[in-house]
Amino acid sequence: MELNSAKKGVGLIYIGEILSICAIILAAVSSVIIVISATNGGATNITEGGMAGIGLVAILGLAAVVLAFIFQVVGISRASKEEPEFKKAMAFLIGGLVVAFVAGFFGNNEMAKDITGVLSNFCNLMVTIYIIQGCGFLAKRVGDEHVEKLASSTVKLITALYVVSILLGVVLAFISAKEMVVIAGIIAIVIAVVSVIAYILFLKVLSQTKNML
Repeated sequence: MELNSAKKGVGLIYIGEILSICAIILAAVSSVIIVISATNGGATNITEGGMAGIGLVAILGLAAVVLAFIFQVVGISRASKEEPEFKKAMAFLIGGLVVAFVAGFFGNNEMAKDITGVLSNFCNLMVTIYIIQGCGFLAKRVGDEHVEKLASSTVKLITALYVVSILLGVVLAFISAKEMVVIAGIIAIVIAVVSVIAYILFLKVLSQTKNML
């Protein structure tokens, strides 16, 4: 079965995710440069020695973010020609952009920021889920049970993490006992670790789907 558009699309989405990781790494490097420069001589030292490095890293990071988004949009668009689930991913991607645009009109309104933040996170979640489900459906069409099962289990894990994260946020909002805060903090760390694992599985789904097609 020829699914060339889907293969190219998934490949572009995969490249976009790699670029997103590069952007995160560059942001971390920029922060480290700032900390080191400040430690060695404060703000004056940052201006004289570290500012050029910070500026370069920031430009590279911004370029990585823009390219990652372009690759993601083009990839989802191409893959959607042969698998409807990617069309749903595109709808939520556009929805996330609309939410981000609307959020800019609320300024420093904390409640509005919280609401738009939740909506933005939900849109990002649904984009990820529909991309993975799209990969799973493509695997089913070509008869690759391994990738199909991997996609299914990854969707379940990511959904469970999202639900637990919401519940943890609600718990933290209402508890004050130090013991409970410590427990919630430990749970948050566990969620962070599992989230990294889930993201690795997401990349694995994309990679194996690309190689499968």
